[in-house]
Amino acid sequence: MPWKAESLMKKYKRPILIWAVFSGLVLLSARGFCWDDDDEKEARPTYPKETAVTAVSTENGFRLSEKAKKTLGLGFLKLDTQPPWKIPAESLVVYQDHSGVYRLRDGWFKLVQVDVTYRSASELTIQCPDLKSPDEIVTQSVAHLRVADLGTSEEFRE
Repeated sequence: MPWKAESLMKKYKRPILIWAVFSGLVLLSARGFCWDDDDEKEARPTYPKETAVTAVSTENGFRLSEKAKKTLGLGFLKLDTQPPWKIPAESLVVYQDHSGVYRLRDGWFKLVQVDVTYRSASELTIQCPDLKSPDEIVTQSVAHLRVADLGTSEEFRE
């Protein structure tokens, strides 16, 4: 039986239309940003106002909205003393061949590499030149914060 475009179009019209709309929505939302056209200049990516991540910087890390901080249920430990610091074991992030913690400084979250000098089941002793008093360490929902961090691509960093 010869192939007829008309019969295929009638048969698959709705699935093709649904697929096209869905694909368009995925393309628009997959990167988590919108395009900001100022004076018809080349479009540059910016974060929408209603996203969890509100700013990203190579030097400072990333910022979260207040709503995102509450939704994620982040817990913090303020570093009031001099190093070495004792922190909960759940605070540690192991990535590649490194260990790190999320530091909160002036509203910016950043994963900083640490040296673990002592380890028990519930507590760690760490040292890090990138930490200082009164920085805060993220102690709860660290995995959620890691996902948010990985979602901030290098192309968005200032």
